[in-house]
Amino acid sequence: MKILKTDIIYTSEFVIKKSKFITIIKKVSSKSDVETIIKENSNSDARHNCWAYVFNEDGIIRESFHNDGEPLGTSGDAMLKTLKSMSLTNIIVFVIRYFGGTKLGVGPLGRSYTQGIKTIINDNDLLKDLEFGIQLTFSFNVSDIKRIDSVIKNGFSEISRWYENDLVWIKTITKDNKNLTSIVGLINITEENKILF
Repeated sequence: MKILKTDIIYTSEFVIKKSKFITIIKKVSSKSDVETIIKENSNSDARHNCWAYVFNEDGIIRESFHNDGEPLGTSGDAMLKTLKSMSLTNIIVFVIRYFGGTKLGVGPLGRSYTQGIKTIINDNDLLKDLEFGIQLTFSFNVSDIKRIDSVIKNGFSEISRWYENDLVWIKTITKDNKNLTSIVGLINITEENKILF
């Protein structure tokens, strides 16, 4: 399986028979991430707002799609199929279509919805292998961020990071499934040992 290297939003835009397709790709790791992307990018002026996502949450694969009135097999479900065929996870694809007045037909329509994914992924060095190890989530005071980042850099791959009040929460996975030294290092830095496996 492969994931995006960074949390950057990637976009692609093209026009076919006067219909404009805007593709947005972003790394996600929770339903909350998915809902945020959908809410921030849905455009009521567009004819269709279609999406597909797949992510791993605590060992459970979550996936879904939305065709927004487009024919079955041409939009959201076609995008999900493309993500899976490319062995991608922890990713959402959101496509906005502004209808240009000409129907494209099922084949060209499906290719139009998936073209942006392939363009973004193939034209950029965006992917890395999903690493398997011990996954954990932990919190710490913002003041400890430099020391925590130093430990994470050496022994972990960060999945996601968020902030609540004065705490930083990080979901991460060990680079080596036997790397208990790194976990002990985190326990020694974090206050109250707020680590969830």
